[in-house]
Amino acid sequence: MRRILLVLLGLGVFAGYGSAIASARWHARHAGGCESRWSRTSAAPAPQTVVVPQAAPAPAPAQQIFLIMPGAQAAAPAAAPQVITIPVPTAAPAAAPANP
Repeated sequence: MRRILLVLLGLGVFAGYGSAIASARWHARHAGGCESRWSRTSAAPAPQTVVVPQAAPAPAPAQQIFLIMPGAQAAAPAAAPQVITIPVPTAAPAAAPANP
């Protein structure tokens, strides 16, 4: 199936390029080529250039450059650590086993 699709694609490309080349050759023979097509419209007036004065563009704003350097800024004062003591419960002494 894959080979069939590749063959059909190749034939399509070949036929497309062949058609384009044949069409270009036909137009070159019968229509006189590309140059004669444009030369037929030479009766049209040439385009004129009109210069319109404009105000000078506004100057661009100056760029701002920000340097971020760790340690260069004043560091916030560190809060003193808060110490919390938790009493550890002590285990009660184990009772001695009774002798029978």
